[in-house]
Amino acid sequence: DFEETIVPLKELANKYNFFLMEDRKFADIGNTQELQFSNGIYKISSWADLVTSQVIGGETSLDCFLNVGVVTILGMSSKGTLTNSDYREEALKIALSHPNVIGGVSQNKIPSELLLFTPRVNLDTKGDNKGQQYNTPEFVFKNLYTDFIIVGRGIYKAENPEKAALDY
Repeated sequence: DFEETIVPLKELANKYNFFLMEDRKFADIGNTQELQFSNGIYKISSWADLVTSQVIGGETSLDCFLNVGVVTILGMSSKGTLTNSDYREEALKIALSHPNVIGGVSQNKIPSELLLFTPRVNLDTKGDNKGQQYNTPEFVFKNLYTDFIIVGRGIYKAENPEKAALDY
């Protein structure tokens, strides 16, 4: 529920000076993304400081994200992904040219003008049975010069999530 979850979360973000990021990976034409961003039960535009978005809809599909930083999906980490080097090159052109874009999610180095968000980071490098493959935090900081690591399951599925977060 918006009032029970988002409002208190936004209050905490203001009190402790941190950003809220909606990682829903928008992926549609601009008009549809604008409706999803501005309307609906979550009212994302009223609280999110950052959003993630695919660029499959082209550069103008990102125009709907007013007053929010956009982190574009430049590549995906799953085995067999269709985000090959041609896709990444075209997606990167869009990311570099759009004024709302602050960074990109990628498994590869990107130009320093953009913040790099690297997913599939986990201290357990085995991966899962759904095609996910992991890298350690040390690997992505040393080899990709990432700005942010995206951990996910390494924390929320840990036996002790608080300890796991501190470990990362």
